[in-house]
Amino acid sequence: MRPPFGWRPVRTYLEVSLGALIAGILIFFLEMYMGTPQLDTSVLTICSELKDVSSIPLLQAMGIEEGAAKLSYLLRTNLLYECIALTFVPGLLHLAAISLIFRYLLLGAIVSMVLLSGLFYVLALMAPIVTLEMVGFSLTAVAADRVGRAWLWPSKLYGKGTLRKEALRRSLEEALPSILLALFILLVSSLLEAGLSYVIPPF
Repeated sequence: MRPPFGWRPVRTYLEVSLGALIAGILIFFLEMYMGTPQLDTSVLTICSELKDVSSIPLLQAMGIEEGAAKLSYLLRTNLLYECIALTFVPGLLHLAAISLIFRYLLLGAIVSMVLLSGLFYVLALMAPIVTLEMVGFSLTAVAADRVGRAWLWPSKLYGKGTLRKEALRRSLEEALPSILLALFILLVSSLLEAGLSYVIPPF
């Protein structure tokens, strides 16, 4: 399926996210090599502080036993907080990339800790979830960019004399398919994450 705004802007955000993930892994291993004290504890503390608004793919879902509560948590964090509050809203001011960079730098550190633990099967199960989330968040960022440009520069986007209200209406209509596609992808990701969290034995 081709995104409403094409794959090129989506690919840009995917590259930003993937680059941040790889950078997070490299930075973590570099800091470990340099002997940074309690680095893993610091990363886990940050994740703990953010757990109510941003989940670690697959891993945090394992800590919730009851199925409805697990799915409710994943839908709330993935769709409401991470997609809308932490990607779409900053994207209105063209800050979605910063949000994605922070998120995937942190995830890169977590991936490094899982690698050091030798739990490679966990990474294999995380991979499809992370991929789906990257696509969903990238689609959201592209949609937010469109609406943000309409608000900030209506005449530049739609022609001289275009009123801001009209520009916003048009941009929201254009962005809605991307947002709905992103929410659908994140819904699938959340369902997959909830199911896979029962496959992994405790560690």
